[in-house]
Amino acid sequence: MKKVYVNIRSGEATKERFEAISPEYEFVYKEDLDAEVVIGHVPPSRLKEFKNLKWVQAPAVGIDKYIKNIFEEGELIESQVMRKFGNSE
Repeated sequence: MKKVYVNIRSGEATKERFEAISPEYEFVYKEDLDAEVVIGHVPPSRLKEFKNLKWVQAPAVGIDKYIKNIFEEGELIESQVMRKFGNSE
């Protein structure tokens, strides 16, 4: 099962939504260096420590500049959202 490391403040309702929408993924809320996806902020200098990393979902714009000197072009999918993870619980 593919792992998603979630590094954002998330209550039980948010966790349940993640798991209901994507049951084929294992969502982990403590750092797991085997994760293929990171949601949230991880210092750029630490991203290469994630052995299977394929996608970073950042909580703010500018992720391309954030990883540009760490990964080769096309090596990683990056995306960003802003104001999507508020206290809705």
